[in-house]
Amino acid sequence: MTTHEDNMNEGTAHLAADNERLQREVESLQQELAQCKSELANAKRELHRLKGKSGAAARQPEAMSTMATRLRDALRE
Repeated sequence: MTTHEDNMNEGTAHLAADNERLQREVESLQQELAQCKSELANAKRELHRLKGKSGAAARQPEAMSTMATRLRDALRE
């Protein structure tokens, strides 16, 4: 027959195991978060680089004739 002390020891061991499992999960999630932050920073840098590259091509044309001229010039290249 189990005693109150045995039940307490079993409960404490179970809590300790849960705590260790949760600590490992927290560490894993922290590493995953750091990786995601790094990927986001890289994506932001790439977006900034691409926006800078687009330059005049990204600006809105003043009129339809301007767009036609730009398209014609681009096709000649």
